Amino acid sequence: MADRSIMIGLLLERGFRVKDIYSLYRIIRLKLRYGARVHLASLSLGLEPGSAVLIKDQSSVHFGHSVYLRKGTDIEAHDSATIQIGDRVFFSKDCMIVARAEIRIGSKCMFGEQVSIFDHNHRHDQRGISFRDQGYDCEAVKIGNNVWVGAKVFIAAGVTIGDNVIVGAGAVITKDIPSNTIAFTKVRTEFRPLYAEQGCLTPLDRQ
Repeated sequence: MADRSIMIGLLLERGFRVKDIYSLYRIIRLKLRYGARVHLASLSLGLEPGSAVLIKDQSSVHFGHSVYLRKGTDIEAHDSATIQIGDRVFFSKDCMIVARAEIRIGSKCMFGEQVSIFDHNHRHDQRGISFRDQGYDCEAVKIGNNVWVGAKVFIAAGVTIGDNVIVGAGAVITKDIPSNTIAFTKVRTEFRPLYAEQGCLTPLDRQ
């Protein structure tokens, strides 16, 4: 414990920030736990407290330079999946990136809060067998470079997103998006009278 405190003190004296020291500690733990299944382009991976990286079975995760995960963000690779993330990619709070086949994210991308990316769906075509026991249909998700994904977007299995794309907040993306595109889900807001009966006066009318 004393040696650890001395090391932290020396790092702080050399200009390291507390969050940088924490990220370095998390990186060391990741490498010790997963070995060659976690690939780091450099030690610039940023991991806030509460973020998580889970690499199961024969899967692997590749991080480029300057990738940052805010608290609550969860990256999971299952079965023999591959997750590849390019350089200078930012994930805001509470994102979910879960792969059972393949998810590829290019460089210089930004993801808002609570973005979800899944490359699989539960199968549901076998009668008499519960959905959870039918396995998964998997198809790779590919996201290009310079993509900005707004808060609470859901990106489904099989989707390919090109370069230079903006996805508006709350969108559900089930089809490919070509490069140089703004994509959003159009939501119509309707207003209806509280007192709908014909001839019924509202409180404001009575004043």
